[in-house]
Amino acid sequence: MNKILSSALFAIFFLAMAGCNGGSGKLTDSINNQNSTEASESPIITFRAKDYDFGRVPEGEIVTHSFSFTNTGTVPLLISNASASCGCTVPTWPRGAIAPGDTGSIYVEFNTKNKNGDQNKNVTIASNANPSISIVSLKGFVLHASVPTP
Repeated sequence: MNKILSSALFAIFFLAMAGCNGGSGKLTDSINNQNSTEASESPIITFRAKDYDFGRVPEGEIVTHSFSFTNTGTVPLLISNASASCGCTVPTWPRGAIAPGDTGSIYVEFNTKNKNGDQNKNVTIASNANPSISIVSLKGFVLHASVPTP
């Protein structure tokens, strides 16, 4: 008797759920449409270039570069943080919203003091963009202080 009652309750539950959904996958379609709408309504940070090669510089020089970007998305871009891979590299970023179609830049200073040889410094940018993390990098070669610059 319990098996029959359990089967009947399951059938009623199944039919009730199908009725709530219209039996046509409308609930699933609604969720999928919402997700695709959210993805299309987001900021997109598009950099002119993500890498900068500063070439060969003498130790002690401060290398600077601005990484220009455009918000190619459909809503304002907000950069919440920019952090460097070491203390010798300092990024500065816009604190306000970047409207769709507008441009901005991440300004980076790299102090080559006590650095020698190949260098590759990354800056990680966190924002409300899709994707939420972007990385730009400075690379080049720092000549030891006793080596003359060619």
